Amino acid sequence: MSPESAPQPNCEPAGAKPGPAETGVGETAHRRVNLSSALPSPHGRSRAAWIPIFLAVALGFVYVWLFGVNVISGDEWDRLFLFEHQAAGTLTFSDLWSLHNEHRTFFPELTVLGLGLATKYNTIVEMYCSVLLLAAVLAMYIYVYVKDFPGRSALWLLAPAAFLTMSWKQAETLLLGLLIVFVMVQAASIAVFFCLRLVRDRNWLAPLAGALALAVVASFSCAQGLLAWPAGLVQIFLLAINRRLKIALSLAWMVIGCGVWLTYFHGYVKPAHHPGFIFSPAYLLASVGGALVGGSGSHSRMPVLAALVLGAEILLLAALAVALVIRRRQWHRYSFWLATMVYSLLTILSITIGRSGLGVHQALSSRYSTFAISLVAATYVILISLAREHPASRLWRFQGVLIGLLLLVVGLGDVAGYLSGSRGREVRQYLAFVVSTIEDQPDEVYNPGYLDSLRSKAAFLKRQGDNVFAKGGIAEKYAPLSDTLPRLSDPTQFKIDGFQEIDDHKAYSVTGWAVDSVHGDLAGGVYLVLDGKEYPLYYGAPRPEVATRLQNEGLLHCGFQRLLPAKVVAPGRHEVSLKVLTNDRQALLNTGGGMAMDIK
Repeated sequence: MSPESAPQPNCEPAGAKPGPAETGVGETAHRRVNLSSALPSPHGRSRAAWIPIFLAVALGFVYVWLFGVNVISGDEWDRLFLFEHQAAGTLTFSDLWSLHNEHRTFFPELTVLGLGLATKYNTIVEMYCSVLLLAAVLAMYIYVYVKDFPGRSALWLLAPAAFLTMSWKQAETLLLGLLIVFVMVQAASIAVFFCLRLVRDRNWLAPLAGALALAVVASFSCAQGLLAWPAGLVQIFLLAINRRLKIALSLAWMVIGCGVWLTYFHGYVKPAHHPGFIFSPAYLLASVGGALVGGSGSHSRMPVLAALVLGAEILLLAALAVALVIRRRQWHRYSFWLATMVYSLLTILSITIGRSGLGVHQALSSRYSTFAISLVAATYVILISLAREHPASRLWRFQGVLIGLLLLVVGLGDVAGYLSGSRGREVRQYLAFVVSTIEDQPDEVYNPGYLDSLRSKAAFLKRQGDNVFAKGGIAEKYAPLSDTLPRLSDPTQFKIDGFQEIDDHKAYSVTGWAVDSVHGDLAGGVYLVLDGKEYPLYYGAPRPEVATRLQNEGLLHCGFQRLLPAKVVAPGRHEVSLKVLTNDRQALLNTGGGMAMDIK
């Protein structure tokens, strides 16, 4: 027997995995195995790799903490009837099932109703729930990435995707409680693809049942949830399972999916106020690029041009990622990410068809960016993973540029999100003031019938003690002052700019500023006394020129303002004075006596 044919002693430890030659994978796989084993993964470094992940999630909560305001706004007023019916004991299934624009939001409505009843309709709780759902999406990304591409040190590469998923670019989504519908449908759809990824030849029933249940939740959370069915079907075709099982699962998926679609559209009526179905390539590109570009609500051309360019680049990179996966015949391994890409593209396409008539600027709306972000994240993960698996390829050199660019645009998007959140906070704080003082708000400057409806809904909230009228809520800042409040002798600084006519004597606007000079801080509140009647003023408007003159940046938001009905500010002479509270609202500051003002 020759030495070559003689049996060799087995020097491998028990349970050792076969080498590249035994598996027939080849030299490329051999290099990949060596690379993974060469990557450092001491426990300290493994734990450190989680720091940017946790930081990204923490920033989501910080965003809501900074800019969240507990007030109902926008479309949330239209859904208040759910709470009214519940309080009256007349809530029915049809109330929850009814269309909201083109959406059936059954599961989000249940969630919002449950949270509202438990928290006195504190909309900030809904905002934090949106952050938690985005964190759940990120958790699924991390799980799939780590399972498919072992080596803890590689978790660092997922940091840009983490910051992208929790991006402040999603300002409206994070700061409007009702828009939890978009986060719920996104989380449920991603969870569908997560469950389908777990399907195996001998373990398919539980993952399939989970995927079906989550697809139903997605479908009846928002219209875009219906698109989880075709995207899920694509993923089933990509799975590495027995052909017969694949056919059976595909048929079951299609049959149940068709049933859900038919149920959804039974009795469907297209909203009359929505534009017709139009496809605009520019709107599509801007929607994709809008995931990374600020400028929501702006009619400047620069954000739109930037979104168009970025949108084209993202789609080209997505096409490159898909082409490389197909070329390397690894669609089984990347089925989760490919399904996520398909779903994201389908949702963006559906939004494009339904909203193109509103103009390309609307494509940058931050409420839609959540859908496009998943496309960018999936594309990034595929390209980075392929580069890590094939270090000899050009992708390895390209990954540094990709990571740097993604972090740069995410940072720019966060800056835009910060500015949007700051502006939105001021708008919603003033809205909370209007709701809190609704009885004294002038009818003439609002749309006909709007204020009557708002008064009725605000009265319901007040009776229930909900939202701004809850204990410790914003309405307490504008409640009538107690006659027993002490008055300090030291004078404070303030100024009434005057009364400005609005809409041809329909109303008057009063503005000015005041500070707590005794404590060198902002005032705790300001009240106008006009001809003996007390009117709370909105306090917190920015007055940078005052902060500069007083050399105290902490006094930036020392401005006050409000609208007064024309009937109480008739032309002529009026007695005017201010009541300014100390910062802790425990005493009145000395503002001197009243003054006579002539109003024209």
